[in-house]
Amino acid sequence: MNDAKQVCSMCGGTKQQGIIRFSGSPLLEHVRMEFVIPGEQTAKNPLTAFRQGISNAQSNLVFDSSKMVPYRCSKCGHFDIYAIE
Repeated sequence: MNDAKQVCSMCGGTKQQGIIRFSGSPLLEHVRMEFVIPGEQTAKNPLTAFRQGISNAQSNLVFDSSKMVPYRCSKCGHFDIYAIE
């Protein structure tokens, strides 16, 4: 990460890199966290939905948690998550 992302945008404090994890239940082993940026909603009409599918309509953009880097400000507690490619 570059230095601009190491400084808190809220208070100017120092950010600390962490991890995102799930805990508390054995069932969570199969759960993954995703961050989704919604695209165009698919039309309910099948013909319109088909046309939408072959066009350049933006679909959902999904980031898996393994491609996310969380930071927390040590001064004010502000929390940021950055997606890495």
